[in-house]
Amino acid sequence: MPVRRARAAEVHALPVVDALSLSRPPNLPSRIRDALGFISGGVGSVLDDQRGVGLCAIMSRGALIFSPAVQPNPKHFASSRPVARINFFISHSWSAGRLDKYAGLLYRFNLVPALVAMHVAALAAAFGFAAGVLPPMATLACVDLPGVRVPFGAYCQLAGTATFVSVLIGWGWILALVEAMGLIARTDCFVDKMCID
Repeated sequence: MPVRRARAAEVHALPVVDALSLSRPPNLPSRIRDALGFISGGVGSVLDDQRGVGLCAIMSRGALIFSPAVQPNPKHFASSRPVARINFFISHSWSAGRLDKYAGLLYRFNLVPALVAMHVAALAAAFGFAAGVLPPMATLACVDLPGVRVPFGAYCQLAGTATFVSVLIGWGWILALVEAMGLIARTDCFVDKMCID
């Protein structure tokens, strides 16, 4: 019996599914679905006794849980809770130092919110300065027009930078607050140092 070859139109009509998309929960924003090597997104296992912990607890005190000097203890286990689904598996033993792991987690989970907040704050400062709500910090001589001085304000740079750093470091707490208010679903992660008794 001859093997039937698929026509080009049939092949293009098939849904395209890559291997990574099968393990990602579709209801999460794309910034969370794009996994780094040490963070497996959308584990989605359903076990009777699985536990998860929030991002805030993992990244608290500069991701202290990843320090080799910190040994698992009942306090760490108490910060986790029984969950129906694990969103991310985060390995504590990938080959990097604690601060490198913390920087990786900040990049993975906090960078996009920090960039968005930075741009919003900088634009708000720019509009405030242009509308005259924020006073000029100084006046500068205009190079192209001798004798003309223009107002100067560094509000965009100051507001943008301060907001970026604050949100980059504090996004875990903001996310935990929004999750506690029930506005979004909780992001549960598995870290063996915190989730295994």
